[in-house]
Amino acid sequence: MAKDTYTAASFDAFFKKGFENASKNFEDMSAFAKDNVDALMASANVTAKGSEEIVSEMFAFAKKSMEDSAAISKNLTGVKSVEDFVAVQADFTKTSMESFIAEMTKLSDMMVDTSKKAFEPINARVAAAGDMINAATKAA
Repeated sequence: MAKDTYTAASFDAFFKKGFENASKNFEDMSAFAKDNVDALMASANVTAKGSEEIVSEMFAFAKKSMEDSAAISKNLTGVKSVEDFVAVQADFTKTSMESFIAEMTKLSDMMVDTSKKAFEPINARVAAAGDMINAATKAA
């Protein structure tokens, strides 16, 4: 049976190669982690901007609703009969419900759009992790 012989030079080469591989792996992992943090920050920025737009839209709708309510109150004070009162109130109720449904649809669309945009950078990082795993699996 042949006996392997090791020399100081072979140990040095072995450890040097191991250290170089470990250093490269550490650099790769650090870069990957930095990219992950960057993706999270991008996602947070998109979420913050989208939330700001949604809140602005909600306040605008609330303001319009208050103005519409004030206007209908003025109209109701001027009606001359119960029938007119009921007709004005029914029309206001119908218009208010239609406006509310349209606004909720708009807000829902804004939320979905913000969510999709916020997850884009995260999805890209998940794909990058998958690519890294596939590459490591093929290399092994």
